[in-house]
Amino acid sequence: MHACGRRPICRRRRHSSAGFSPPRTDWGSSFRSWTTRADSWPRSDIAETDRPPVGYRQRVTDSALVGQHRLDLSRGDITNERVDAIANAANEALRGGGGVDGAVHRAAGPGLLAELRTRYPHGTPTGTAVATDAYDLPARWVLHAVGPVWRGGNNDEPNLLAAAYRSCLILADELGARSIAFPAISMGIYGYPPPDGARVAVQTVVAYLRGETRVEVVRFVLFSEETYELFAEALAEAG
Repeated sequence: MHACGRRPICRRRRHSSAGFSPPRTDWGSSFRSWTTRADSWPRSDIAETDRPPVGYRQRVTDSALVGQHRLDLSRGDITNERVDAIANAANEALRGGGGVDGAVHRAAGPGLLAELRTRYPHGTPTGTAVATDAYDLPARWVLHAVGPVWRGGNNDEPNLLAAAYRSCLILADELGARSIAFPAISMGIYGYPPPDGARVAVQTVVAYLRGETRVEVVRFVLFSEETYELFAEALAEAG
């Protein structure tokens, strides 16, 4: 179950550095935050509109503790994340697409689409997620989450978006994944308003981490500074 008492979030703004060196974690401390070093920009298969400024060589990271679980915000390319599971912003058909979905498929290689066609020939509904192998990605699994298309806000979009994130976290627990990286689901071509989408994303993850879960690290990997700032504001509000 994931309903439990509210625990505070410890958070430090903001750290930036080049290179990547995962921090050692002292779980004996109730509240602590630290710097996460990150690898440099970017993969060539990301659309130019999704890339950071030319010459940008650093990634800015906020880290927070939710109980004994770590929540990171970072700017980068999710296909480079060395985590147990990468969440993909998929469509209901699970056949690849543009934006993050296209980048994940290109980086993973053709085996990803072949597995989706074999195991999920009818796709999966909005608000759900399915798992596949990660193939050429530096992860063990890809969790394909289907977020809602924004249709004005009166078609259950917030609940469907929250369900997409939650479905990935439940899958991660079922698979035994201890770390997961998320993109900003539905906030691209699906048109979800970025401030609202960021709040739903952060609030859903924080609520899940306050429950019983084996997931130790959740990281939101965001392309633009504007999106990053919205997630940082949502994280501050969640505390």
